[in-house]
Amino acid sequence: MALGRRGGEGHPRVRGEMQKIAQLEQFALRYGLLFRRDIPRGELSDTYVYSHDMQYRYAFARWWGVDGPLVLWVGVNPAKGDTEQRRRPTLERCIRWSRSWGAAGVLIGNLFAARHNEPKDLRKTPDPIGPHNDEALKVMTEMANRTVVAWGNEGQRHGRPEQVARLLSQPVCFGFTVAGQPRHPLYVPNDTPVEPWQSERRQTTR
Repeated sequence: MALGRRGGEGHPRVRGEMQKIAQLEQFALRYGLLFRRDIPRGELSDTYVYSHDMQYRYAFARWWGVDGPLVLWVGVNPAKGDTEQRRRPTLERCIRWSRSWGAAGVLIGNLFAARHNEPKDLRKTPDPIGPHNDEALKVMTEMANRTVVAWGNEGQRHGRPEQVARLLSQPVCFGFTVAGQPRHPLYVPNDTPVEPWQSERRQTTR
């Protein structure tokens, strides 16, 4: 399913790579966060927003088109593959899906902003959500033409899915796990359609 451009929905249309980057930079400046931009091989831009102690990552974005639709993916929490220079299979899958929809880039947000390679280690962080994570999700869902929730069963912590549901604009998912959580993109077939992520469905699926 190709992505259409926003128009008449109350959301500003993002024009050009620099304006997209500027929205994340403004968010970082507003809260005194660390803003970093890299240019990976074959792409236009990677953009990161971290806490200064690198304990939290609030936003990640990658663009391969100067102008065009964006897809926001919401997972459990950011791992450390960005700074440890490891392969990032979930990101690769999200990019593949987004390209197939005609997107020019991806935005990555999370239920929890604390950086851990294993979601179970979130318990080691006193505040795993992060003080600015809700605002980051609101900024990114407004930038995106599609918001995909995709955290799987690991997201069932601290009632966080219900809190985040109020922040996101028309979220969709690849269906639901037995526990009623949105399926993770690594574990769904390539031809899986998206469907609305609705509170009514979440409650009846459990």
